[in-house]
Amino acid sequence: MLPRGLLSYTIDMATRAQLVEALLAFPAPERAEAARELLESLDGNDAPADVEAAWHEEIARRVQEIETGTVDLEDGPSAMIRLRERARQRLERRRS
Repeated sequence: MLPRGLLSYTIDMATRAQLVEALLAFPAPERAEAARELLESLDGNDAPADVEAAWHEEIARRVQEIETGTVDLEDGPSAMIRLRERARQRLERRRS
């Protein structure tokens, strides 16, 4: 017979495995929502509405910067070239 703690751990692990298996049967959008909720629970963030509001403010600020021309925009391919070059330079500095 297994010790009580080990038995509890074994049952918990089986339950988790069953839960994961059940969750994986859901469509991707529902799995993503479940994953988001689980991650939020790890952050200890009990106020997702506050986070949502903060993101809306940030988005509004960025849109305003774009519309007023107070920010320089860069297309995706150019940004990737610039970032890859920066990463290459950092890697070279670390190697030398």
